[in-house]
Amino acid sequence: MKLRYLNPLRYVRKAIHLVAGAKTASLELRTSELLLKRKVIKRALTAGQVRQLVDIHVPPIHSDTFDIGSHGFDIRSIQQEHLAGFSPLCFRSYGFLGTEFEEVAGRWWRGRATQLSRLYPDDGAQFCALWQQADLRGAASGV
Repeated sequence: MKLRYLNPLRYVRKAIHLVAGAKTASLELRTSELLLKRKVIKRALTAGQVRQLVDIHVPPIHSDTFDIGSHGFDIRSIQQEHLAGFSPLCFRSYGFLGTEFEEVAGRWWRGRATQLSRLYPDDGAQFCALWQQADLRGAASGV
């Protein structure tokens, strides 16, 4: 028999937690309130939206989908903000199981990775892109 069950303080804490639990805001609500307070968001998020933000296993395909950030890697945005004067030549997103190498994952997970890559081709955990400085094209042709 475990001695922790004989500790009366354990039962007092549980009773306090049960009584206070009804008054305590959910973790999702508190997260949303904190994001509002820090001016990260402009309006409160639902519990489902908060879970989607913090849990990579909640894909944005349920009825509680919302627009925040971008839909995968946005090459135009990256170019405008960080690579003015460069043009993207190619882009590929991969790693749809996070950092897990898909080839060694089980059959079900490999299938899931394939499904995710089809549904969200720009949303892999990693990406590679090849950029070319825009004025090099003109210089090569003598313009």
